[in-house]
Amino acid sequence: MQSKILNLLVNKGILLKTFIELKSSKKIKIYYGVDLNLNRRLIFYIDKKTKIYKKSANEILNLSTLIQSEKNKIIKKHILFQNCGISKDAFDILVKNGWNIYEFN
Repeated sequence: MQSKILNLLVNKGILLKTFIELKSSKKIKIYYGVDLNLNRRLIFYIDKKTKIYKKSANEILNLSTLIQSEKNKIIKKHILFQNCGISKDAFDILVKNGWNIYEFN
């Protein structure tokens, strides 16, 4: 799975010096990495069949905040890879909070 995530990142021009898996479930994987410019990145990989709605977007933001407080680090770059589609409200919430959202197959 990590190689698939790394390939997605490389395809988007994002190279990481460090890369670790933080939390995972069957449908959601969360990774933390530091890129070559020393930016900390939080990467969410969501592989499910139903769309991401506003409630899920708020849960993603809450998880991000929780991880930042647990790691005691400020993470400014957030990436969401998803294959399930995303509602306009959820998309707007995440983009407004500085997330980059990509779709994969």
